[in-house]
Amino acid sequence: MLYFVRHGQTEFNATNLYMGSLDLPLNELGIVQVETLAQRIFKLDLHLIVSSDLLRARQTADIINKALNVPIFISESLRERSLGSLEGKTKNQTIDIEKFHDIEDYFKFKDRVLKTIFTLGEISRCLNILIVSHSHVFKILTKCENLVLEKERLANCEYSSVRFVSST
Repeated sequence: MLYFVRHGQTEFNATNLYMGSLDLPLNELGIVQVETLAQRIFKLDLHLIVSSDLLRARQTADIINKALNVPIFISESLRERSLGSLEGKTKNQTIDIEKFHDIEDYFKFKDRVLKTIFTLGEISRCLNILIVSHSHVFKILTKCENLVLEKERLANCEYSSVRFVSST
């Protein structure tokens, strides 16, 4: 089985700033969130953690792993989408981020994420895997017809199961 967890809270999350691929740590609340989550997901009988290479995801994986003691694999392909000049600015729901020329191309981002997710899906036939990543990565999964998610949206430090369905 495959599970997806969004990293714990950072100061940028708390202050509603675009973070993108900036490499920021968890804040104090984020650390507490992850410690609480680790106790809840212990029951999932996880065998492997695969984490984004960004610090907030790695910290989340490391804290969870204090309770699980399983191998952790770090993957750049699970890193958050680069938001270019939007990073560090206040979020604005009226902005169409796709109009910014310096953000990571949506289709390239989607391709790198889904290649990794489908590879992990194959491995998860034999192992229970926890993916630790970011909100835009999860949004890609919600738009994929071949995936069934327990939740459609994740707040910081929430998790969802990820099931694969046949495309036939």
